[in-house]
Amino acid sequence: HLIFNEMNKDEKVILSYDILENTKNIEELSWYLTWLNKEVAENTTAKWPTFPSTMEFQSLVGDNIYYGHLESVLK
Repeated sequence: HLIFNEMNKDEKVILSYDILENTKNIEELSWYLTWLNKEVAENTTAKWPTFPSTMEFQSLVGDNIYYGHLESVLK
């Protein structure tokens, strides 16, 4: 949770997040982030190496399998 707080420190860029546990292997986690918008997501992830908790958080990450961006279908 600390890394998400660090990303939101200057501006709320992550509106919400869920940390999901694999029901077949409780040691496997995934996270789902809802970003303010695509540009903010790109800018924040570009700053990834500057966050104090990045090294510790990254040590817990195996393969980054998928990053995606969802667009609203309601305009």
